[in-house]
Amino acid sequence: MNKYLLIAVIACCLALAYAQEGGYHVAEYEEEYHGSAFKAAIQRLAELKLISSNGILHPEAFYQKIVSGALYKFVIREGQKVFEVEVWSQPWLKKLEIQSVKQIHTPNI
Repeated sequence: MNKYLLIAVIACCLALAYAQEGGYHVAEYEEEYHGSAFKAAIQRLAELKLISSNGILHPEAFYQKIVSGALYKFVIREGQKVFEVEVWSQPWLKKLEIQSVKQIHTPNI
């Protein structure tokens, strides 16, 4: 019994040591794997009329965390406007769902 308790304590300590705020970690954006989620984020920003849909955009920063699928956070800049868009992806269900859209920088006028 003590052996299992020790293993549980070590597992908890390791989880706390490697935990990051929100569980996100910086990831390398790869068009092949993350492109459809990024396009969904851009489409949502265009639908909300937050960006013009005629520019070519790339993620300024990309984060991900693994849940029952993957939760991606894209930081997208168009001119002086910067947005953070979270997209939940479950590729085995062919599911992409926008979780949140937030403007994180407003230009000084």
